[in-house]
Amino acid sequence: MVKVTVANGVVAGIAVVNPGRRYSPSPTVTVAPPPPNFAYVTYWSNDGSGIAGNEPTQAVPLHVSQGVFSVNLGDGQVQNLL
Repeated sequence: MVKVTVANGVVAGIAVVNPGRRYSPSPTVTVAPPPPNFAYVTYWSNDGSGIAGNEPTQAVPLHVSQGVFSVNLGDGQVQNLL
């Protein structure tokens, strides 16, 4: 397992927390920007405004109990969830 620290959008550190064992061949870690032909795609947006990987403009209010929540996508009973 590897822990990566990001500060101000830049990788500030990489620490091997659990290296594992018996890899064949030895693993390689590469840190690089996304390729120039990388496409940001939105498959679904709660209000239809989230396109090209951007988040939608309307929030969806949900009840959270002890860190747990549940929602059905497209539920017409929930505000801003078309």
